[in-house]
Amino acid sequence: MNLEANIDVKAAFFSEGEVLAKIGVPDVDEVSFSYIDPPHAYLRIIPTTALKRSLPLASLKQAASHTPLLKKPPGCLVAINRYGAIAYDPAHASRGGPAPLNWATQLFRNGELWAMSNTMIVRERKGRPEWLPLPVLPSFVFEDAYFAALHKAVAFAREHLGLTFPCFVELGLLNTRGMHLGITTDDIRGPVQANEGISRMALPDADQTTINSVLLEFFNQVHDLSGYQRPQGLYGFPPGPPLP
Repeated sequence: MNLEANIDVKAAFFSEGEVLAKIGVPDVDEVSFSYIDPPHAYLRIIPTTALKRSLPLASLKQAASHTPLLKKPPGCLVAINRYGAIAYDPAHASRGGPAPLNWATQLFRNGELWAMSNTMIVRERKGRPEWLPLPVLPSFVFEDAYFAALHKAVAFAREHLGLTFPCFVELGLLNTRGMHLGITTDDIRGPVQANEGISRMALPDADQTTINSVLLEFFNQVHDLSGYQRPQGLYGFPPGPPLP
């Protein structure tokens, strides 16, 4: 996809075009994965208490196959990079050479977790009806993905990354200017004038109600970007998980 030259890269901890994962045999069939299009949706869990020692790479690599991505299943591949361990879904098979990343979750040796996606906002027509304004954020897909990812990420970080509370959670959606928010086929809002929605909050515990309150704050903020309030109880959330 073609994005503006001044694209916001706040969701990135890496350099533009940096290879984050490799698979295969060098000079034979090795594939090098990088974000050709920078991620615009992200989720971070940030510890506030330092670990006594850095997490071993072997432990991170072993745990990475169980970490959630900012998308629905299926699973993921795992690699070691200079930041720690990364779980990623390549989306498409590649025979060798450079390949794009669409979804990845980076695990850092200090216990931080950073999930990223560049597919949340739909920017290309690809057979979609002409009446649908682009770019568009499908509201249910957005809320469903963040709900599943944050709940799983908190549990994962407690079990594998030594997470203690309180910690910080940062949820972000970038490069939103011009985006529409699709609630239903008959309710499409926008376009958005602001270029980002970022919510950084303290998470005092792992209670599901507490996590839901963090999610709701972020969802409300993203809906507000369109100039409308999020409908109360949209998709049944809260109290339950989003349902179509």
